[in-house]
Amino acid sequence: MIGGLKRRFKQRRIGGKLSIGAYLTLEQVCNEKLEAPQERLDLWDLLMKKAREGIIVQIMASLSYKGTKSFKRANSWAKHILYYPYSLMSKIFRHYLGKTMLVACEVAIEYHLALSTSEHVKWLKLHDENFWTLLQEVEQEIKKSHDFIIDREVEAPDTFRAIQSYRAAVVVLKSMQKFVEDLVDAGVMEENEGDVIYSHVDDKLRKLELTGPVWRPPKFKDIFCTLRPFSCLEPETTKVLWQMGLVQEYKPEQLICAISEQSERLGVFHLLSGVVKSVRTQDHGGREEYYGHGSCFGLLSALRFAPLSGSESIVAVGNALGI
Repeated sequence: MIGGLKRRFKQRRIGGKLSIGAYLTLEQVCNEKLEAPQERLDLWDLLMKKAREGIIVQIMASLSYKGTKSFKRANSWAKHILYYPYSLMSKIFRHYLGKTMLVACEVAIEYHLALSTSEHVKWLKLHDENFWTLLQEVEQEIKKSHDFIIDREVEAPDTFRAIQSYRAAVVVLKSMQKFVEDLVDAGVMEENEGDVIYSHVDDKLRKLELTGPVWRPPKFKDIFCTLRPFSCLEPETTKVLWQMGLVQEYKPEQLICAISEQSERLGVFHLLSGVVKSVRTQDHGGREEYYGHGSCFGLLSALRFAPLSGSESIVAVGNALGI
């Protein structure tokens, strides 16, 4: 089955529907598993570990957060001196983290599609009485990849648009090459003219396949300025509010805030990155929802100077980088 997955990934890469980064990650993990076929499937954990690049991503994410927090607290003269070094550092870190997040999302999509449509899996389901253990492992892998995709769609839907835009661009360029070949074969265009156009399109296609999907996480301050309560304010007013706020980092499963009718201190919380879970309880029952960056909590209570009825707990879930 792993050999079949490898062939599928290679075909997707040849067809331009898989970036080089995602393909190499999938191929390396499949090769590792082929050396120990007697073990459990468990490709998902290896894929995420390989795609996220472990400690390097955690260090860069931590430096990016601490740099933003320190620059925000700095004096005006210090900000003036450190503006360009900080901007360069932030740009490099956001580019690297965005690329890593895109690879992780693309790997998850391809792996989920491969397992969901694999002929091997269909055969296993027809003979589940003999291979129910392996089938259970496959279903667990499908569920893990599906949950990851749903969480990322909540966290940063722009990443999926970037992946789809990349694949659409590859398909269009390949269609253009085929169209030029058809024009030359039909005698509508001279062969030397066709070669020039084909070469130009081929250069763009090669460059696109080497770079892969491109998406860079926006700056924290830019996200803050586009939040619904502040999007219509003057830039100077938004700047003052940004300076008054506190940038805080939370680990997965850590409680961010708990709002209830007994709360004495009220505040407005804005999610700048990642995914959080909101658990709200009222007299008629409870509700659990997930939110991505740009979400706002506690605003109505702050505007009323009093908490709303019921209670609400906001818990950090994490992000695509596993931090």
